[in-house]
Amino acid sequence: MVGRPFHGCVQYLSLGVQGFMNFDKCTGCGVILETPLELNGTPRPPCPACGSTARILEASIAEVVGVTDTLGFEQKRKGFKSGGRKRPVAEGIEGWCYSVSEQDWVHFTRFLDREQDHYRERIVTKDGRVLREVSERLSDHRGRGTAKFKQ
Repeated sequence: MVGRPFHGCVQYLSLGVQGFMNFDKCTGCGVILETPLELNGTPRPPCPACGSTARILEASIAEVVGVTDTLGFEQKRKGFKSGGRKRPVAEGIEGWCYSVSEQDWVHFTRFLDREQDHYRERIVTKDGRVLREVSERLSDHRGRGTAKFKQ
């Protein structure tokens, strides 16, 4: 038997902007000024420290980024066939994927054992709510994913 990793994936997701800051700074001396950004055509007031009217607008954004990963495997055996085709004896995948229906990331585990005719899948939200849990004979697992009937 040969086991080898076949799939690995790292995804970066933004968890949202945590802070936003902008300010007006004097070009002459670097003092941070509390001048309104929109003066509506009136002359810009001079810097109280050096008298310059030149300005630099600085803006910064702080963002938190998270990382997810997905890992899968295939177990192959020379000469093994399933459904008349050369396929892995067993394969599985575990990790995070984005759920459109939940509008959030969910954790999934999927395992297929063709030799023992077994299929297992579990999908859980971040807060622990189980969205799907299946443990059945692989030969009974029909009409899902790529096995859906075309209309």
